[in-house]
Amino acid sequence: MRFSESAEQLFKRARTQPFHANLSLFYRELSSGGLRPGDVVEFYGASGCGKTEMLYHILVHCLLPAEWKGTQIGGKGMGVVFVDTEGKFCVLRVVAMIEAQMQLIMQQESVAFSATDISELAESSLHRLHVVRCNDTFQLYVTLRSLDPLIADVSENIRVLMLDNTGAYFNA
Repeated sequence: MRFSESAEQLFKRARTQPFHANLSLFYRELSSGGLRPGDVVEFYGASGCGKTEMLYHILVHCLLPAEWKGTQIGGKGMGVVFVDTEGKFCVLRVVAMIEAQMQLIMQQESVAFSATDISELAESSLHRLHVVRCNDTFQLYVTLRSLDPLIADVSENIRVLMLDNTGAYFNA
């Protein structure tokens, strides 16, 4: 799976190879350094097909730390800027996904975390998340132009910019 290619290369590949939404391949690319600064990954499809859900899964993977209280949980511990152009971002959904991920890890690793531990993990992970809501194209433009100081702040460790939904102002 390649992420850096021209539109022409993408078109040629799309005509000969089927596309599959496979998060494990994406995570492998993310983990192995296959994505480089400046790379752009676009998810597209019909309304309701799961694009935002996929962003949330990747968001949780980015926010969670690699290790928590001596247990490997496989996250990246990186900062994320999530630009919400439709006003639909749901932090409760992200917390629920963090909790579900921790339940899965507890089952797989035969470890136990208290509800308080999981709440602490969710809270510390959410400190790495910056959500920006834009209501129109001008706000989106100003937001994207003004992110440099936040991204440049080493203490924030911003590694990912997510934009949900690029067509929000053009589909009306």
